[in-house]
Amino acid sequence: MKTRVLTLLTALALGAGFATTASSTEPLSCDQIEWPAAVLRGFPDAPEACRNVIVRNGVRYAQFTAKFIRAESDGKVIVKVRLPGGHTSAAREFFAPRDFEVLSESGNSAFYFKELERGAILDVFISESRWTAKS
Repeated sequence: MKTRVLTLLTALALGAGFATTASSTEPLSCDQIEWPAAVLRGFPDAPEACRNVIVRNGVRYAQFTAKFIRAESDGKVIVKVRLPGGHTSAAREFFAPRDFEVLSESGNSAFYFKELERGAILDVFISESRWTAKS
């Protein structure tokens, strides 16, 4: 059985942080995100794969769904991001600290990447510090 987990990640979007141009409390859609070149180099599917923008604790996050492939001992995590039409992206890699935890959908359980089974479905959130809102 596949585990559905929730993780707040910025690691997929490589590069330095970026400031937003609009207030974090303003509603926003994926179409209103401007993805910096640094993010697109590491995650070129970001504009197409973005499912939603949510606000949590006053911070906006772009939401994605990914399929967990594997975690390696050096901290590399490999996922495939879901695209529209049920397709998935090529494998994407990012590095997570060894003590980085993912939360179950209920938020009652935490797991390390190394504990996840191949094929686990992840909700991935990229903080607004990695993108800007279009004016």
